Amino acid sequence: PGRCGTSVQLSPCGRWLAVTDSLGRVMQVDSTDLLVLRLWKGYRSAQCAWLMATEKEAEDQKRHAVFLLIYAPRRGIVEIWPSEGGARLAAFSVGKHCCLVYNSSGLLGSPHVTTGLSVPFQCALLHLDE
Repeated sequence: PGRCGTSVQLSPCGRWLAVTDSLGRVMQVDSTDLLVLRLWKGYRSAQCAWLMATEKEAEDQKRHAVFLLIYAPRRGIVEIWPSEGGARLAAFSVGKHCCLVYNSSGLLGSPHVTTGLSVPFQCALLHLDE
């Protein structure tokens, strides 16, 4: 049995994919040319989500940063990684019985059709009963 993809999550900006596979890997993939940009090993049953943060410097200027969240249920942690590369920003102990819920789409399933609408959350971590 070879590698088989188990989930794919599109980043809010549409630039990256987070792909998990049956061999316990998480990959950050460029959505344009499908090149693997980063690879994490040892993440069996991982769940991924993207988080976009917006900083407002002036009234008309906004800077955006996109982060990859990886929930590793066997370790009971959530990790936060910068999408542009670099070291892990944070890791939180959350328990082994959780579910990472990710809202990757807006109106009608498109992340880009949200004009005038407010999406209540990008992602959430639910603690499940053991």
